[in-house]
Amino acid sequence: MVSHAEFYHAYQSTIMKLNKMFSRAQNCKEAAAQFKELQNRFKLEELDMYAAFCCLAVGRCEEAIGNTLVASSEYSFVGNTFLKLELDRQQSLAPGFREHILEATRCYLMAIECYRENGLFYMSGSLFLELGLALMSMNEFEGATLYIRRAAEMIQGDSTLMAVQCLNFVLDCELEQGFLFEASCTASTICKLVTGQQSSKSRKNQKCAFSQQEIRESLFVLICLLLLTNQQEKAKTFINSKMFNDYNYSMSNSLLESYSSSFALSPTPSIIVTPNPSNTTTTIQIPTPTGTTPKQNPKNLPGTTPTPTSTSTPTLTPT
Repeated sequence: MVSHAEFYHAYQSTIMKLNKMFSRAQNCKEAAAQFKELQNRFKLEELDMYAAFCCLAVGRCEEAIGNTLVASSEYSFVGNTFLKLELDRQQSLAPGFREHILEATRCYLMAIECYRENGLFYMSGSLFLELGLALMSMNEFEGATLYIRRAAEMIQGDSTLMAVQCLNFVLDCELEQGFLFEASCTASTICKLVTGQQSSKSRKNQKCAFSQQEIRESLFVLICLLLLTNQQEKAKTFINSKMFNDYNYSMSNSLLESYSSSFALSPTPSIIVTPNPSNTTTTIQIPTPTGTTPKQNPKNLPGTTPTPTSTSTPTLTPT
């Protein structure tokens, strides 16, 4: 079993050799090989943190001599290792200061930068998504929202389907934080992508076909969010738009119940959107349960006000 003193001595001795003639590529190669040997040794003894430090040193040496692709692979491995260490710490309820999350994020960003320098934007987006999903599983929703959204922006050029999936994860994070206004903006972007109203800027000119059910579900989520954030005028404009009418929109309460856990509403209001066959009048019914009070916006977000406790049924008529 390797002690802390032995690890420090072996690691420091390699660094001292490297500092003597750091500018020489041959010296970096020799140091990378020695760090790799230390890494394998610590792996066998299941000392993941020590192995991660050695792997990070290997990545720095490879990047110094110009092997950025090898370096990015090493950095992503280190980031993944620190995320696993943080997950183990949380499961064991041990105290911590998010040091593993910060180190993992730094390593992932270095790997992403190496891929971007080589023009591998899809790989960069994949790492953004991997980091975001890991943070999402640890309830770090703020960081997850940021990195998954950046993943969607990078992946969109290669796969509209993956971009929509990433935005759905962003939508989940925003709903978990209670950011309904931001969630409605994300849902609007999803609707434009799935209906083809927004260009995917695909470098491969591929067309990704979404099912009618997927499109209708996306439209339904957007309507719910617009109504929950008191954006009635925007909801009216959207319902009268060509995007809405092209898919003969009609939803039942059963689909709303499948989304009730995402909206975190208790009790869940019934929202029925029924277009008139003559396409002249669209009725939206939002019965409010008696004895309940609307959920206030926790962050006092711009553009949002508390939902009024009214049992009236608004009717939206196209102008």
